[in-house]
Amino acid sequence: MRFKTRFYQSIIIGIILLLNTGFAFGQSIPDTIRVECKEMVLPNSEFTLEVSMFTDSALAGISIPLTFYNPNNLDIYIDSITWSSWITDNPPDIEGREWHNGAGGDTAKTLKMAAVWLADSLVPGQGAVATIHFHTGPTWDSTLYTKVDSTTYKPPDIGVHLELTNLDAFTYTPEFIAGCLGPPPTPHKPQLQLPDTQEVNAGDTVEFVVVATDEDTLDILTITKYGVGDFTTTPGPSPDTGFFSWATTDDDTVNSPYTDTFIVDDGTGLSDTGFVVIIVNPFYHNPTLTFVPSPPYTLLGGDTLEFTVIAQDPDPEQILTITKYGVGDFTTTPSVAPCSGFFFWATTLDDTGTHFDTFIVDDGTGLADTEIVSIEVFPYVPPAAYGDLNHDGKIDFADVVFLANYLFKDGLPPTPLAAGDINGDCYVTIGDIVYLSNFLVGTGPEPKPWCLPGDVNHDGYVNVPDVIYFINYLLKSGEEPESKNSTDVNADCKIDVVDLVYLINFLFRGGPIPEPGCVESLSLLLAKAKPETAELTLTDFVLDRTSEIIEIPISAKFDVPIAGVQLEIGFDPQKLEALDPVLSSRSKALTLYHSTKQDYQLIGIVDINLKNLIQPGDGTIITLRFKPKSESFDLSKIKIREAILVDPSAYELQVTINQETGSLVR
Repeated sequence: MRFKTRFYQSIIIGIILLLNTGFAFGQSIPDTIRVECKEMVLPNSEFTLEVSMFTDSALAGISIPLTFYNPNNLDIYIDSITWSSWITDNPPDIEGREWHNGAGGDTAKTLKMAAVWLADSLVPGQGAVATIHFHTGPTWDSTLYTKVDSTTYKPPDIGVHLELTNLDAFTYTPEFIAGCLGPPPTPHKPQLQLPDTQEVNAGDTVEFVVVATDEDTLDILTITKYGVGDFTTTPGPSPDTGFFSWATTDDDTVNSPYTDTFIVDDGTGLSDTGFVVIIVNPFYHNPTLTFVPSPPYTLLGGDTLEFTVIAQDPDPEQILTITKYGVGDFTTTPSVAPCSGFFFWATTLDDTGTHFDTFIVDDGTGLADTEIVSIEVFPYVPPAAYGDLNHDGKIDFADVVFLANYLFKDGLPPTPLAAGDINGDCYVTIGDIVYLSNFLVGTGPEPKPWCLPGDVNHDGYVNVPDVIYFINYLLKSGEEPESKNSTDVNADCKIDVVDLVYLINFLFRGGPIPEPGCVESLSLLLAKAKPETAELTLTDFVLDRTSEIIEIPISAKFDVPIAGVQLEIGFDPQKLEALDPVLSSRSKALTLYHSTKQDYQLIGIVDINLKNLIQPGDGTIITLRFKPKSESFDLSKIKIREAILVDPSAYELQVTINQETGSLVR
């Protein structure tokens, strides 16, 4: 117990000296503590190990903790520790020597030596500091190696480190050379495990793992890389790993191949070196195919299908070749990108069915792109009589309902689609419903030839036969177009060669789309030069606290009876859910149609018998209803995008829309 008190006193005094004086950073003192090696230690024997020191400074304190622990060779014990004459000739004021032989179930083999000089000092010099006296038992294995190493003790022996303290109270760690008991092991060279040659295309990332191993498991391995790429590693015992990564670019093909050097060092002077070759090849892109217009394609038997095939490839100077397998004719010439081809197929009535054409583009390097397009040829169905939208051979109110269902309830479209243009104005709207109703009740004219801008031959499609028909009519005294509005594609209210050039530019040169003509409607515009007007307004929003439903009345002001209303209401589907709208007292006698699309609601109000009309005046005609999807919603997104109001004669009113969103009333 006396020794421990003196030993801890020495440590405390050393700490006080450190705290009072502070650290003198930057000193370089070549002091060394060395422990003797005994390569042959026999069982049942006594022997000594000498601990020596070199110092070129006078010392005020020394602290030398050691361990001689090998869990496989424990039959060894310290008998005593004696100071050398260097210490006893300069006797310390406080000193301590303590050892543990693994008693009490503790198998650790440790010792501590410390000395502190208060009034004097330990003179500089070189020589033995202390001698450790050991003995071994019968189970000691003289062939096993035990390292006599320095250690730092954990609590309760806090502060016990290998250190020397000079007269300025500067404490530093000397160089330490470990001792040994038994023959030291033969050092092993570390080994690198590297991948084979890496070969990639420019733009790819090279990644691999480097592994270093060493049979000396206590050695700390450090892996170093020289060359391209990034390398991440942390020194550690065997096995130690590192991760290599390199994102290559097109520029890296210039100096390819690259050789990266990897070196592993075990800290004892032994190392291994390896190399990885990285080949960066130029990246050749796959050619790609696009079609104008885009597939799939549908047409009627007897019609002609035309489209352009375009091949692209970012690799310069590569010759692209496009090949087609399937129906139709295809003309193309191999060339550098962009390479194009023209598809043409004049179908017959016997070509009904689904056909698949395969297009392949090859760049000459083995890279290719393949696209399969479908071509659906439907049986040719002659257009029914104007107004017979359901093709039942008669014109009645079933056709009015058919058109209303198509416009407002996602019903089947007319065949062809332009057949729904009952009044021949080139648009399919609620005005066509009222026009057809007028005809059926006997107050209006019969349906007009429908209009599809550019459909000169009046078959419901805009294609090459329309150009041929136009040329025959305009230049060869051919038959007159059934719908002049379809033929007046530049909308200048006359039909001439300008319209022909316009249509050719649209079909073959990417020109603007045909516009609704005005040849036949010019007289109507003159007869009704000043159309009636209507004003629509979004009034204040109302929030029902019980149902949490937002209601938005739409008021309308007009001076003539209204037979039909068509509204397109935009809203934010992320914030609001569109509910069924509600008719007002002004419009409740009419029929309400509606459907909700992605971001708008389509509404139709009409009486197909024309017996109930919305009377002139000012007031609500319909109330919109929405359910908020979250606490935050933007009412300003609710807008009237389109509004069409028609009178009993199917004339459209000139509509003004007041888009003020109003305020939310709770």
